[in-house]
Amino acid sequence: MASQTEKKDIVIIGGGIIGCTSAYFLTRHPAYDPSKHKITLLEASKIAGGASGKAGGLLGLWAYPTNIVPLSYRLHAELAKEHGGEDRWGYRRIHCGQLSAKGRTLQNTGGTNGKLAKEESVSLNKRDQKALGKVIAAGLPKDLNWFAPESIQSYYEMGDPATTAQVHPYHFTTSMAELAKEKGVNIVLGAVSSIDTANGEGVRSVTYEDKATEETHTLPATDVIVSAGPWTRR
Repeated sequence: MASQTEKKDIVIIGGGIIGCTSAYFLTRHPAYDPSKHKITLLEASKIAGGASGKAGGLLGLWAYPTNIVPLSYRLHAELAKEHGGEDRWGYRRIHCGQLSAKGRTLQNTGGTNGKLAKEESVSLNKRDQKALGKVIAAGLPKDLNWFAPESIQSYYEMGDPATTAQVHPYHFTTSMAELAKEKGVNIVLGAVSSIDTANGEGVRSVTYEDKATEETHTLPATDVIVSAGPWTRR
């Protein structure tokens, strides 16, 4: 937003994590003025309906690319603190490791096709001190005491709560959309059919088909942010 006085019609295409966080941070820009800057977020199906709502949500200072990971990690911590992320989208500091194990066959319990017989169950022995001792001896954290120690081949800790965190990706993305909406962003469910580029001299409008009514509408646009997924048809 180059000027506080210049009117803007900003259209964001795609309601995944990139589109929703773009909308969020635009509304937090010092120059943002909802009376002059109109922001519309267009999503073809539903907010966080693709990979943004189904990923692992893992955050690690040890991840790649190293030039943006520290910024991303810090922003996640700041967002969680400001908006109650622990309750709202499950932000938490965690241990993270890589485990290699050999599978084993369960004893026949009287069931069929791998299923247990009726009213039977298998104990994980989480309170068994002998089992816990074997797990610790194998190098696993205590909270993995449900894992069969004789199956373990190797364990490598990739990160601890000082360097690793996790969010629920669907709740995080939808929360970013909700927070942006509270600041004036208009969220529309509709599939974009065309972007008018005004003969290569910049964008002029975005045309889309409303998901509910299947009617075609055209939005004026001075700026367009394309954050649709790579599988998008157009």
